[in-house]
Amino acid sequence: MLAAGAGLLIISFIPMWAQVRFEAFPKGARASFPERLVPETIERLNAWSPAFEVLLRVALVITLVIVALTIANLAGAVLKLPSRAGLYVALAGIALVCFILVLLTGPQAGGVDESQARLAGIDLGRDVMLFVGTALAAVLAYGALLHARAPTARTAS
Repeated sequence: MLAAGAGLLIISFIPMWAQVRFEAFPKGARASFPERLVPETIERLNAWSPAFEVLLRVALVITLVIVALTIANLAGAVLKLPSRAGLYVALAGIALVCFILVLLTGPQAGGVDESQARLAGIDLGRDVMLFVGTALAAVLAYGALLHARAPTARTAS
């Protein structure tokens, strides 16, 4: 659980979560001068980018809380929590649902209608780290579920 959560937080800063592609002359548009004078531009974004709505940031903050609770537990801190194992499962489940929703909806164009953005030559799409992050969130949720099912988790909570 700690490795998946820490890995997820580390890769959230890698700018490969979404990409913005700008073409000066979208396919089908007529150019008055050669296209090679205006090259295609690709910008890659990290998970903290405003292109992602609040769901991804909520999922990452929840992951940060899970990692902090796990480190505190490993350090021997005594926390007054209702059910630590149940809390891990609930938080990891919420984070996984947020990641799946972000994966399904993709990055947003900042309030601009997607069809208008495409007409302007702007294409906003998912990138590889969004899929990797969702997989790591699933591993985190599975680890939390295994932790809840462990016999020592019930007695230690």
